[in-house]
Amino acid sequence: AATVEFLQLYAPGRTCAGSDVVAQTLGAALGMVLWVACGRWLMQQVQLATTGTAPAARFLIAYLLLLGFIQALPLDISASPADAYRKFRDGKVNPVPFREFAKLKDDAALQRVATLLQLAGLYLPVGLLAARVGGRFWATRNRGQVLLAAVALALVFELGQVLIQSRWSSATDVVVGAAAMCLGWHLGRLQNRPNRRAQLLVLGSVWLLAIFWISFQPFRLGPRMPFSWVPGMPLEGGHPLFTLDELLTKVVLMGLLGALRQAFARGHPPRLMGSVTALGLAVSALLELGQTWLIGHTPGITDVLLGGCGAYCGAWVFHRVTTDERTGKWCRGPQHRSHCRDDPRESGVTV
Repeated sequence: AATVEFLQLYAPGRTCAGSDVVAQTLGAALGMVLWVACGRWLMQQVQLATTGTAPAARFLIAYLLLLGFIQALPLDISASPADAYRKFRDGKVNPVPFREFAKLKDDAALQRVATLLQLAGLYLPVGLLAARVGGRFWATRNRGQVLLAAVALALVFELGQVLIQSRWSSATDVVVGAAAMCLGWHLGRLQNRPNRRAQLLVLGSVWLLAIFWISFQPFRLGPRMPFSWVPGMPLEGGHPLFTLDELLTKVVLMGLLGALRQAFARGHPPRLMGSVTALGLAVSALLELGQTWLIGHTPGITDVLLGGCGAYCGAWVFHRVTTDERTGKWCRGPQHRSHCRDDPRESGVTV
């Protein structure tokens, strides 16, 4: 910690402080304590998820924790009933779905649409992973149970945001989140049909339109913005926890691109990971270059790198949850080991 602070003497714009040394030392000590308490168990779960069979349930739990963390940012939590009452009084809690659009105009309405698209992208992987989990609860015939579970989960996350002082809670988010989870579950259960490639092309087009809307809103041309080549600059330019929310959301959204690309070429070994990463980098670079001509954006290399990382992670997770590690073959689910094939296009199996 002392070395890091000393080196900041030579970094313009940085301030050295003894309090940072103390904070970093305490953080390292806390990390050691946590590792002694649960480090071995955590690594066992990671090993089972990355090398064992039926990893979808573990990935689902891990993603739910990540989603809850994103929804809780910037962590300005208050359990005071008085603070919750003030949020209701000030209109920061909307119990009627889509009522806020009656008050929003022009750019504000477009921004709200972009926010809902981001939210749908965050909830969609929950349904996709749940579709790969074994058990009767997630069976295709239990659409009503899945819908109730999706609504309950979205409602829990949204009620939790009442405790986050800088967050707005809305029934609209519950509806959009539950719908996105149900859509992801439906797509996960039906992804093995003969017309799969046509479906994937449609999904890819929808994803592309959504990511363009999210990245380019507000759509206002202006003087060309400078492109930042320094990784991590968004964390320096604003509130770090607000920025962390945006960065993690971009990783998840680009992860959907990686999953789509891997699904399109499913049945092949994971040698496509390099091309998936390159695709994520290329798409992110185009989006960032386009932002240089728009007002209100901060294009930079950080988002490009996150795009490549997200695409790789999405493709890798998709490969793990759709492949039987014991045979190296595609399998439609952990409860159907007898239906594993080298390539689903040759098997004729549908769910």
